[in-house]
Amino acid sequence: MARKVRQHPFGDPPAGVTHQYDGVKVNGRILSPKHPLKLTGRRGTYEFIRLVTRSDGKAWIDCFGPQGEFCSVRTDAIQTVRVKRAARSARR
Repeated sequence: MARKVRQHPFGDPPAGVTHQYDGVKVNGRILSPKHPLKLTGRRGTYEFIRLVTRSDGKAWIDCFGPQGEFCSVRTDAIQTVRVKRAARSARR
């Protein structure tokens, strides 16, 4: 049996919920997946996954933590949006 092709990497959102992966603007910066974030009251650097918005207007951000754990936080819990650095190329 063939695998089901999903539109999003983490599955399709349920009814009344939208997921936004690219072009999310937070603290004056545009986020893309794996963009580093600092959260208030938490240690370490977190990686942005997606912005989730419900039909009633509530929004939160899904991200991966420093040890790889999954967490969801409100958008006002973001303290700093770090600069996303390009991967280093191999030495020649």
